Amino acid sequence: MDETQARAADDRTDHKGDEGRRPGESPTDLKRAIGNKLLFFFILGDILGGGIYALVGEVAGEVAGAV
Repeated sequence: MDETQARAADDRTDHKGDEGRRPGESPTDLKRAIGNKLLFFFILGDILGGGIYALVGEVAGEVAGAV
């Protein structure tokens, strides 16, 4: 391995944000912003929001009959 390849290999392994990396993930300088708790509430909000739109559609179909 020549000097350029060795330097490139060092650059790939020397990242500040590596402490939270899982096996198989690529190195990155990005910080994780969404934890498990926030992800749970995000998904819960999606499910409840979708349910509200479905309920509105059902009511509109009963009342107006055009849907």
